[in-house]
Amino acid sequence: MKAAHKILLTVSIIALGGCSTVWTRPNTTEAQTNLDRAACDQEAVTRFPVVMIMGPSTTTPAQTTCSTQKCTTVPGFVTPGQQMDSNAGQRQGELNKCMKAKGYTLESAK
Repeated sequence: MKAAHKILLTVSIIALGGCSTVWTRPNTTEAQTNLDRAACDQEAVTRFPVVMIMGPSTTTPAQTTCSTQKCTTVPGFVTPGQQMDSNAGQRQGELNKCMKAKGYTLESAK
């Protein structure tokens, strides 16, 4: 399995774990829904592959504290940005578009 697909699968599992919505279509089995979802996932990842980028970093400036005859400086530091997938939103939009084109609707889980 390609690294991009592993990342997409991991992201999908995490997203579904916190989600309370499901794709539904009348007279459609869960197995067929899973096949359609997999096809749409593949289409979405092909059009919008995983592109990991670094988010913005933050910088804390140095701080100097002085007493009567002595100053102490604590150096600043940089906190690197978090890695993120710059195509995640577009890929999710493509998945939604594909599933809707197949006749599915996204509904709250019961």
